[in-house]
Amino acid sequence: VEAPLQIRIAVAGNCREIPVAITMRTPGDDVELSIGYLFGEGIITHARDIIGLEVEGPNRVKIQLRVGIDMDPRNLERQSFQS
Repeated sequence: VEAPLQIRIAVAGNCREIPVAITMRTPGDDVELSIGYLFGEGIITHARDIIGLEVEGPNRVKIQLRVGIDMDPRNLERQSFQS
């Protein structure tokens, strides 16, 4: 059964959390899916970019990134064409 997963990030030294994505998935391996998503989107390039990880309930993962990760949430906005 599919369920939504919210991926959130926080950068060390910054109190703000940023919602990155909500994706549908079959529950399980949510941590790996979240890390792969961040890598695929170019937010992280190495495992060392992650300094903390927290599963916040069944449908939410928060990943804390090291200081120095330059992430602009506007780069994650999606555009679609509807006819």
